[in-house]
Parts: sequence; C-alpha cells; structure tokens
Amino acid sequence: MGTWTPRATFYMEEKTKSASEVISDAERPHHPFSPSSLGLREECPCYESRGGSSLAAERGTLQHAAVEIGEDFADLEDHEALAVADCISFCEELERGKYSGRIGHILKEPHLVVDAKHIKVGDVKHKGTTAGYCDYVIVSKDETEADIVDWKFGMFEVTDAEFNIQGQSYLLGLKRRFPKLKRITVHFIAPHRDEMSFHTFEEEDFPGLYIRVCRAVQAAVEARNKTEAGDFSDARPGFSACLFCKHITKCPPLIERMIEIGMKVNPLELPSDLNVEVVSDPKNAGIGLRLAGVVKGWAEGYRSFITTKTIDRLDYVPDGYTLVSSQRRSVVSVSGVKDLARQYGVVEEELDAASDIALGKVEAAIKSRAPRGTKGTAAQEFSRSCEEAGYVEKGAPFGFLKMSKGVKQ
Repeated sequence: MGTWTPRATFYMEEKTKSASEVISDAERPHHPFSPSSLGLREECPCYESRGGSSLAAERGTLQHAAVEIGEDFADLEDHEALAVADCISFCEELERGKYSGRIGHILKEPHLVVDAKHIKVGDVKHKGTTAGYCDYVIVSKDETEADIVDWKFGMFEVTDAEFNIQGQSYLLGLKRRFPKLKRITVHFIAPHRDEMSFHTFEEEDFPGLYIRVCRAVQAAVEARNKTEAGDFSDARPGFSACLFCKHITKCPPLIERMIEIGMKVNPLELPSDLNVEVVSDPKNAGIGLRLAGVVKGWAEGYRSFITTKTIDRLDYVPDGYTLVSSQRRSVVSVSGVKDLARQYGVVEEELDAASDIALGKVEAAIKSRAPRGTKGTAAQEFSRSCEEAGYVEKGAPFGFLKMSKGVKQ
C-alpha cells in the first residue's frame, strides 16, 4: 500500500439525522465464501469467521454508509467524517479526471457474482463460486474500461491491490456483468492508515485471476466438509486467520502448538489432546486451564516488560508502536456529571442509558450534538469541566504501547 494523501479539505454539511435512521436493517444475501474472506481462506482453508460484531466494525459500517449515500451523520467523529469526505472526493476526482465525458455507469454497492456456478452449503445453494458487494464502480461509456474502489476504514493491514484476492473477485464479477471490459483498475483506500493501493489488470490477466479464486473456494469447500466431520488436516495456523477464526479452540494443529509450549514448562504434564469439545476428564480440563494461564501470563508479561523498558528508555520504542499516556477516571459526583451533561444538550434518555455514568457514553452523546469540526473539542471541554468541578477524578498516569498508524501486521 502506498501513502494515502487526503484530497478533501472540507467537512461535509452535517445532517442532524443519526445513522440508525438511514442504515437499512434489511439483510442482503451473503455468499458463504465471500470475497472479503478469501484472503484468510487462502492462508488457512479451514478458516471460518467467528461472526458477531465489534465497535470497530460498527464504526466502519457507519462510514461506509455515509460514503454510499453521500451524507454526513451526527454519529460520526470529526476524523471519521473527514475520512468519509476524502473518499467521496477521491471518486469525484476520478470521475472528473480519468472519465471526464466518458462515464457510462456509476455503481454503488453493486452485487457482483463471478460466474454462473452454484456453491451448495448444507441444503442451500448460493449463486456463484463467490459473490460480494464492492463499494464503488465507474464503467466507461464504451464499457471497455472500469475502476473499482473499495474503502477500508479499519487499522489492519490491507493487501496490495495487485495481490488482493478480494479485489480480484470483484473484478471478475464486474467483467461478467460487462463482458466488453478489457482493462480494470482496482483501488483500495485506507484513510485511517494513510494508505492507498491500486493496480490495473488487463484482459489477458483475467483467466489467471479466475483460476486463483476457484482454487481458493474449492479448497475452502473441501476443508469445510472435512472439519464438519472433525478432520482438520487442511488447517494451516497463521496469525491473521487464527485471530478471527471460530475454530481456534478446537483446531488440532493449533492445539499441538499450544501443547508444545506447555511441554517446555514444568511441571505441566499435558494430555495428547486439549480440544475443548472432547475434553471430558476434569483433570485434563484443569491442566488445559493451567496451560491457558501460562500462555496468557507469558503474553501479558512480555507486553509489560517491553512497555516498562520503553518507558525507562525513551530511545527504545518497538518498531511499529508508539508510547501513549493515559489516566483512568472515576466519577465522584454522579448528579454533578449529569447536571453538566444536560448543559451540553444530553437528554434524560441518554443519561438513563448511561445510568452507571460511563463517561465515554456521555461524551459520545455530547459529540453527536456538537457542530461538525468541534465534536472532539466539546467532549474535551466537558471532561475538563467535570474535573475542575470535582465531579471526576483522575488516577495516576500510566503508559501503554499502541500500534502506529500505517503499520502492517
């Protein structure tokens, strides 16, 4: 990924509506082997998402929605709104520059299916070897050239466009919809990492990309059938795949690695299998918990040692990290915090939702009401006012290491 140069020098005109009023709850059909999962499935064919959501995912969904409809949300933080404006500006420049007078189609969140095949999972057939929704597409008037743009609002590494199987899957789906396409450029924009990547694929590249996608899906389908029968022989443990995989507690190859760690620690005597689904002996279960404690203890100890070393020696900072200082806050006067929050426009319903007075929730409510460009400042003023009035006290400062922006994992 190259360095991302923000193009927007403005904030969008903020609307008072919240994201929940705009984002539809309607479920879109999702392919079980979607383009966004294929990179992890190439790393390990047995990979299966844990599902669920996270705060980071929800923030990303919110920003995607804002770009798609071209509107600002009160829920967006200032830096998130600026990232959204940058993405919209990027597409506008692409339309004006590269496609000036030559635009044939602009597609937002198109559903792209790579072929006419069907993948059967259980009793359900899914159309296409893979299929998914890319963020933005421009197709030329003669339908021979196109640009695919996909936003990445997270902080994790994004594989370069030249090698990114997700983008290649979208390309194949677009080629199927517009058969005359001869040249397609795929862009990945990661505004919060200050990175962007693009690559132009020619028509002669398309067959090889299709073979890659088919191989990845075929391997994943075969691996799923095996894992359902308890066979994890295709598993290849790796950092990225294991981090998000639902099989992490029962994957034999990964468990074997954990046992290898445990074997080096006396006096642990580990059983041959620590699969959580088959551990029935209370003694073995207890040993497994001790191993979990060892692994967790090592990880926490390592992080603590490196953090302390960084604090003691400011010339020693781990590559890809920065030392951040913070302080825990405790509420001294609940009524005082509530009174002050009301002055910032926080309503009773929101205060009731934060009945335990989670200061972060109150500050989020304040940000949602502050004018665009002042959201962070308003929350800081509220926090400072609470401290000055004695409603909130700060604990002793402590330091921790935070991954730097633009660092690949």
